[in-house]
Amino acid sequence: MTAHMRGLKQAIEYLKNQDPETGLTLFALRRMVKMGEIACVHSGRKQIIDIDALLEYLHNPKLYQKDKHDGAIRKIDER
Repeated sequence: MTAHMRGLKQAIEYLKNQDPETGLTLFALRRMVKMGEIACVHSGRKQIIDIDALLEYLHNPKLYQKDKHDGAIRKIDER
């Protein structure tokens, strides 16, 4: 299987070619990469993502969401 790697701008262009009415923006994609929702490869200052992994994430985002409190200190209820 061949990975279809694209820069963030190219990924948005690809999605807009597939679906001209897509609501995903470059800003939203950057945020998803920064938050770790979408895996990326860094090449210098450029971030490169796998288009197939992005499409899979967009079809099933709940499978990839982390626990909201994962790694954070949280209050334990005292009874």
